Amino acid sequence: MTELLTQNSKMAKSSKDTGWLIVNFGIPAYRSADGTITCPLAGACGELGGCYALQGSYTWSPVKAAYEYRLSVTRQDNFKEVMINEVNKWRKKAEKKDLKLAVRVHDSGDYYSAEYYLAWQQIAKACPDVKFYSYTKMVPLVKRLGTTDNFVMTLS
Repeated sequence: MTELLTQNSKMAKSSKDTGWLIVNFGIPAYRSADGTITCPLAGACGELGGCYALQGSYTWSPVKAAYEYRLSVTRQDNFKEVMINEVNKWRKKAEKKDLKLAVRVHDSGDYYSAEYYLAWQQIAKACPDVKFYSYTKMVPLVKRLGTTDNFVMTLS
């Protein structure tokens, strides 16, 4: 089964160096296999292939399939509950290592709708001892809807 939260080698190294267990959640960059635009404000970055998440290991079949799977989970009615459970599993792993948990939302993809954005805010609110962070081009959405105290949004 595809993991919902993952940790690459760079995140694992950062975890050792910072005292944080850092994990990631990503969806397909720019456009999913079914044509859904997953980065609505990407503009030329997605259309012209300037996005880093449209290159390298992101193009490998197993990686693409995992990101498509994660996107499908975001469309489920129980997405928030599933993610809260997943975050709590990782939080327990972090605590066993005497680390705090940080969740990066979107190394690939973006907030494709207001409902999806609000779901992540509710997930963060349900996990107040976890730090969430994200880089997004969805500046108008974030400014309009706000963010929780434990969710750092970098607007780009």
